[in-house]
Amino acid sequence: MIVQVETITECNRSCWYCPNAHFPRRPSAVMSAELFEAVLDEVSRTFTKRQLRTVSLAAYNEPTLDPAFRERLVTLARKGFDYYFITNGTGVTEDLVDFLVRESIPISSFHVNLPAVDPEEYGRATGGRPEDVLALRRGLAGLFRRGADFGAKMTLVVHGDGGEGHRRNFERVQDFWRGEAVSVLFLPVMNRAGLLDKVIPPPIDHGTDRVWCRSRHLDSLFVNVEAGLYLCCHDFHQESVYGNLTRSPLRDLLRSEARAQAIREFKAQFCRRCSFAVKLDEVLQPWSGGRIDSRNGPQRMR
Repeated sequence: MIVQVETITECNRSCWYCPNAHFPRRPSAVMSAELFEAVLDEVSRTFTKRQLRTVSLAAYNEPTLDPAFRERLVTLARKGFDYYFITNGTGVTEDLVDFLVRESIPISSFHVNLPAVDPEEYGRATGGRPEDVLALRRGLAGLFRRGADFGAKMTLVVHGDGGEGHRRNFERVQDFWRGEAVSVLFLPVMNRAGLLDKVIPPPIDHGTDRVWCRSRHLDSLFVNVEAGLYLCCHDFHQESVYGNLTRSPLRDLLRSEARAQAIREFKAQFCRRCSFAVKLDEVLQPWSGGRIDSRNGPQRMR
């Protein structure tokens, strides 16, 4: 269980497998420092750190573009949270790594989305300039050299379509970083519950809204730049918003009928088309007479 707080709406890449490359970008916005602190305080009032202590600032954005990115991390540390560092790597510099070590920022994991390490392949996959990968590689090399200072798991995620080209990019990334204390993950991309059916076929439809999320996304909290709560990190258009932390306490929103109704509608319209979902009957079948809590939501509060 994590809380994902969108502090900035911008991303500096247009990866072919991301909705950012296929839909109009949202207006540029940055969460104020006051609102950010208020969101974290509301989480702390509702959950103990044992229940929820990990925060990510990644949505369909690049967190390091936030002009207050470093201040956010200091705030997280001061309030007792760990940071789950998800990034496309473009903002990872020697100066940033020095800052993370100097300020003792508690990082639970580094997750770097890197579809290719060769310039031309990188440009094709991300929409960035091919030569940009050279600076990115230098920044990541500096990060990996300081890995022992963090004690956090480091993963390079190579997204692609699962084909031969994807496999070659994965092997090149593996070879390039061989000997470093970093895992390299081969990850065929998902269709974002139907948003990218034309890009990543075939379409998925489980044929029922009785589904269960294998990644348990509905157990986590997702907060947009305006402090609206929505249900899932894959909800690119944020159509599942069920309340706002500037108007209602988190505890009340998690127990609200608005949230329960949003989950029902989301499962019927979104989850049933998602590759992370499985039919609930298939989950229950291995256990004769088994029972699973299918309410899907943070259940344990203070």
